[in-house]
Amino acid sequence: MNNNSANQPDSGDRFPLPSAARSITQTTMLAALTAIPVLSAVSEIIMGRLQFVNETRLNTWLNELAVDLEKVAQKQIIDVEELFNNPKFVEVVMRTMKSVAITTDTEKLRLLRNVIRNTAQTSEMEHDLRLILMSYIDDLTVSHVNLLKFLDAPKDYYERHQMPWPDQSMGGLNSIIKPAFTQWTDDFISQLMKDLYAKGLTTTESTGTTMTGAGLSAGRSKDFGTRLLDLIEDETHNS
Repeated sequence: MNNNSANQPDSGDRFPLPSAARSITQTTMLAALTAIPVLSAVSEIIMGRLQFVNETRLNTWLNELAVDLEKVAQKQIIDVEELFNNPKFVEVVMRTMKSVAITTDTEKLRLLRNVIRNTAQTSEMEHDLRLILMSYIDDLTVSHVNLLKFLDAPKDYYERHQMPWPDQSMGGLNSIIKPAFTQWTDDFISQLMKDLYAKGLTTTESTGTTMTGAGLSAGRSKDFGTRLLDLIEDETHNS
C-alpha cells in the first residue's frame, strides 16, 4: 500500500491550489486563537473543531469555484493554469480565500466566488480598484449589498422580484425600501444607508428627504457602487 496516499488530495478536490487554501485557513485560525486566553486543552479542542468546520466549508467553496472557472474556460477559451500564472489573479484568489475562511453566510460566500469568476472573465478593472472594492466586500454584509443593488435601480429591483411598484406621487426613500425589505426596521435601514454612503458607494445618506415619484425611482449608486456590483454580479445578471 502506498504510504503517501493519505497526503494526496481528496478525489473531490478539483481546485488547483488546495494546499495553499488550507494554509491560509489554518493561519487565519491560529491568529484568532492566539488572542484567546484559554487553557491549552480547551484551545486544542477549539482548534480542532474550527479546523474541521473551516476546512469543510472551504473545500466545498473551492469545488464550487472550480466548476465556475471551468465554465469560464469553456466559454472564453481561457486556460485555468495560465490564470494562476498571473500574480495579480493569484492575489485576488488568496485575498478572497482569507475572507472565505471567516465567512459563514452562504450568500456572501457566493458573492466571493463571483469576485474570482468575474476577475477571470475580464481584466478591464484596475487591479488596485479591484482590491479596494474587495476590502469593501469584507466590511459589508449581505444586507448592505442587497440595499446597494436596490438603490442602483429601484424599479428594476421591484420588477425582478415581481413586486408592484408603490403608486405615489411624493414620499421618502423608506416608502420604497420598506415594502422591498419588510423585515428591516427604520434604524437598520438608516445604518445601512450611512455605511454605503460613507464608503462612497451611493449618493444618498438619508431616507428622510421627501421627493417626487420620479425622484424615488432614480438610481443612487455612485461609480464605485456600480463597479462593486459589476465585481460581484451573478453570471445570469438577475440576482
